Amino acid sequence: LGGTSSDGLCLSVRSEVRHAGWGVSQNSFVCGGPPSAVRRQDRQPRAESTPAQDSQEQETQSSASSQYSQREAHHKSRRQQREEAARKRSERQAKPQEGGVDFFESAGFAGRSGRCGSEGRCKPSAFGIDAIRSLRIPRGWRVDVMTPLGSNSVLLHDEGYPVLRTLLFDMPNLTDRLRTARPWLQDEDFLAFERNLSLGVFRYDASAQGAQLRVDSCGADTNTLAGSKEDDVLVLSLFGESNQQFDLPQHEGGVRWRSLQVDEGFHATVDPSKRDGPLAEAIGLSGRRACVDLARAPKTVHLQPDCSALNNCSGHGFCRKPKTCTCRINDGWTGERCDVQFPDGSSSIICESVVAFVGSPLS
Repeated sequence: LGGTSSDGLCLSVRSEVRHAGWGVSQNSFVCGGPPSAVRRQDRQPRAESTPAQDSQEQETQSSASSQYSQREAHHKSRRQQREEAARKRSERQAKPQEGGVDFFESAGFAGRSGRCGSEGRCKPSAFGIDAIRSLRIPRGWRVDVMTPLGSNSVLLHDEGYPVLRTLLFDMPNLTDRLRTARPWLQDEDFLAFERNLSLGVFRYDASAQGAQLRVDSCGADTNTLAGSKEDDVLVLSLFGESNQQFDLPQHEGGVRWRSLQVDEGFHATVDPSKRDGPLAEAIGLSGRRACVDLARAPKTVHLQPDCSALNNCSGHGFCRKPKTCTCRINDGWTGERCDVQFPDGSSSIICESVVAFVGSPLS
């Protein structure tokens, strides 16, 4: 921008692709001021440039053109990404939601309802529902019923903790299960407790390790889940816990489970009873599954990891994972089998053997 009010105001346009140069343009529309001043400037010849100036100007034009091309490619890529994201979002909104856990405001799958169609925390209040009193849980989904922590709780959990863990089946009357879990709550307190519940919804697949209930007997087993129908096999897994108890639904005309398979490293007990003993019990052996036939429809299955190969942690620890012991180190026990004891309470030496010789180095 140059010039004064007396001789006119001239603007030289500079482009990213082509440089017109600084000075008076031959196009009169870029200059302002009195017409006489504009005409005088138009008649002024442009000074001849030197070869060095021409070369410098060409280099500047080439650099600017390259930068412009890079910016254009970047903008085009960003624009394509936005268009692709908008297309996918439109497809998701137009496509009907497949799968998920349905919850109902009344028992027996009645009243207002909502659906948790994705994994994670699901709150009925977001659907305008006061409380969850029945659940429809399709195969391949599991549910934790969560309750918020009290204001005086010392536990550091923002999202609450589960009241009922790992529900795998339809719950036509969730209220009865909750009253069993919280028998000390009276009517008003229980209603307030019920209204504050939320769901933790997760998916799982047939590759999960643990145990499988099957509709065929062990003799008809093929040692593989391939080719089985979805309703012919029910997968039970620990789902990150050290043990799980599954309450199986009892209804007329339902699936009649005839056998139980147990994967290597797991121990399953069907209908455990201290008085009569379990209906069936199986431990997965090394390299193959164990299988037991069931004389009647099972009611519960208790699943836990197996550490029999480690002498069941020698009675000084707990089997938290298959073939993995967690030792009671505060009592002075350590080692893979929890059979190694600290020499004394102040020693920092851990020996893999209880025998040591004077003068021999500890390895």
